[in-house]
Amino acid sequence: MSRGEKDQAELLAMMERDAGDGIPEIGNRDAALALLPDLDFDAQLLAIRHLLRRNREADQQLEREMQDLSAYAHRTGSEHAQDDWGELFQISVHQDAAHSMAAVGVLAPLLESIFYQAFQKMPGHLESGAGRLASHPRGRLAAADLWDCHFFWKAGGRQKNIVEGVLQLSDAAGLKPHLPADLRPTLDALFAYRNKMFHCGFEWPDDERRAFEARIRDSNWPSDWFARATRGGDPWIFYMSELFIEHSLTTIDQVIDGLGAFVRMERQKS
Repeated sequence: MSRGEKDQAELLAMMERDAGDGIPEIGNRDAALALLPDLDFDAQLLAIRHLLRRNREADQQLEREMQDLSAYAHRTGSEHAQDDWGELFQISVHQDAAHSMAAVGVLAPLLESIFYQAFQKMPGHLESGAGRLASHPRGRLAAADLWDCHFFWKAGGRQKNIVEGVLQLSDAAGLKPHLPADLRPTLDALFAYRNKMFHCGFEWPDDERRAFEARIRDSNWPSDWFARATRGGDPWIFYMSELFIEHSLTTIDQVIDGLGAFVRMERQKS
């Protein structure tokens, strides 16, 4: 354990001792700092919410402009106004895509960073450290990959997959009971969409669109997590819905609280 980690652990222990003297007990969110000493998750979440709110306000303003222009075109029969509305519609389709990319671009990396940094610090806060993983299939990974959630062990060897890595490591370390029950579909949908948007942009190749449409249909993701624009009846652009954005934010909060509950449980064992 590094000097910084030791200081953090001593601070948490002092806070817990103080709780016995009538000072409010340390909460899960504070306890999570033991695993995330270098990540100011509250400041990041505040900045993310500000960004999302500004983008939502911009979308609402554009929608009002389109409604006003549509009403004017209907009232006057102006072809020029109709053409202007068509241009605004094209702008809105791609602005929504830009804002959806911005959302997944701040949510997915934060969640990935939370898990990665927490697992890297976890051996120093486990009662049995790496020994706990010895009897788990993950224990077959090399030491460098053992606590790296970007990798997981499957019969045949090491594979790279952030979703499977997080879930496997959570199970092996004993963190799983403290995490949201729907973590798998949330991570699966969030990172699948992140990968598509950042590799393919707003308008994906036809085969990528059809594959993602099928994945939404065949997966256990809620049907209202993604919205889509269509062209000629076929999927054109996919968006994170407001419901899925809020669900992702809630999941991040639940993961942080779960990490704190895990730390407190481990401290009670020592």
